[in-house]
Amino acid sequence: MESLGTRDLSGALSAAAIAGAALALAVFGSTAGAQTSAQTNGLSAAIPNQTDTETHKRVVLAERVANFMREYAAASEDARKRVDTLIEKARPVGAGVMWYPGFDVFAHALRDLRRGPKPSAAENQAVRDEFDEVAAAFDLVVVPGCFAPRSEGVGEALTVRVRTLFPAFAAKDFTCALEWLGADGVAQPARRETIESAVLRENGFEMFIHAPLSKPGWWTLRANVARDGDPTVPGTSAPVAIQCVNDLEARFKAASERAVADQPGRARLLRGIDLLRLHGLRSSACLSAESELFAAETWTDAGPPVGVPVPLEIAFTDGMAVSHWMWSIRPPAETARTILLLAPAAEAPDAVFAGAIGAEWIKVAGRHDAELFSTHLPLDATLMEAMLGRVRERAKGELLIVARGDAFGRLQAALYVKRQTPPFDAIVISSNIVGQDPSTVLAGVTRLLVAPGDTTKSSDKTGTLTWVEGSWLPLLNEPRLPRLVDDWLTARDAHK
Repeated sequence: MESLGTRDLSGALSAAAIAGAALALAVFGSTAGAQTSAQTNGLSAAIPNQTDTETHKRVVLAERVANFMREYAAASEDARKRVDTLIEKARPVGAGVMWYPGFDVFAHALRDLRRGPKPSAAENQAVRDEFDEVAAAFDLVVVPGCFAPRSEGVGEALTVRVRTLFPAFAAKDFTCALEWLGADGVAQPARRETIESAVLRENGFEMFIHAPLSKPGWWTLRANVARDGDPTVPGTSAPVAIQCVNDLEARFKAASERAVADQPGRARLLRGIDLLRLHGLRSSACLSAESELFAAETWTDAGPPVGVPVPLEIAFTDGMAVSHWMWSIRPPAETARTILLLAPAAEAPDAVFAGAIGAEWIKVAGRHDAELFSTHLPLDATLMEAMLGRVRERAKGELLIVARGDAFGRLQAALYVKRQTPPFDAIVISSNIVGQDPSTVLAGVTRLLVAPGDTTKSSDKTGTLTWVEGSWLPLLNEPRLPRLVDDWLTARDAHK
């Protein structure tokens, strides 16, 4: 059975497109746009806005990245080197460290990992590439995005809106077969239709299915692309996780009608559930529908539930009218350290809290008495300064910044523009430093640097640098980053 994606708490946007948001409009602490449909118009449909659609794309990208990282980790060294080369060749000429692979790059990398470098002699390679490309481009938006348990009759009626995440073309009409996979990995056919190739150049297509008869739990839906009479192996889309949830409608109604003052993050969760129910849009890379509902149900005037990643407030709104949220995990007791994880622009800010990597970050916070936050950085230096200042005011004890990928480029540029002392006590940099000696970056600041280069030739004279060799693509540092930070903090604390 294929992966359920990144959500594991209940037990692309291209960088260029995002960089087009050149002006940040609002700063951390704002509650604008946080109202739920329950607060504005009873339980009527939440109308998707720019933030909702862009958030969905980031969440889908997080799911694709998680699938890639899982298979990359399990691949042989030769396969990983081959894929490293493939990804590096995909980087546009002149693209700097701000570049982040898009949906198509991850699709091609996964295809290479699964198939190997040479096709089977019996295959029509061109047709197989076509099927794989079309299936990999699919984003299956299921409406509603979760369903109720049923034990007899037929399951809940669902609409599957099939859109493409990157350009993919079919030479002629093809068949699309949807199928469910349960926890046992057994496939259940859902629907099969012939699709006109032209729809891939338009707005996609819809298919109508029923949810499986099920108790509460997880299912995945996937699409197989083939052509009648063609023996070529079908292309298979990325699986989409769909949850069967007990009493969703009644619980959502009760949670929406219960007033909790001055808690915009709770309103954001309720809106997310509404968007999932009514439009199939996913608003969290780390929370399932059940987890979002639980957090909204247990959120009080005193704040969110302990130990659950939740959105707190809007950190800023960019020039494309997309709101970027500050996420946090409330600790069980007062802490002596604050860790702010800065997400790459293309990544959902809560993706770092998902799956096995998220569990490792939570362990790091527990071992080092820290509260965890995660968000993006705005491009505007003045508003970045204001946002970090706000975090500094709220921080308990030492403020440690973890700048991941292009987030460090933004941070470094803002510090240069402002010519100011960094508004944090220590920093972890997971990036690819180009154009200067990596060991001179933020000289004098206590820092852990995870970046490519000859770590034996550090020119640091202040004794504030710990340098560990990293990947040219910072994303590939992610699985070991929590452990590196854990070891570094342990060593620092031992010398205090």
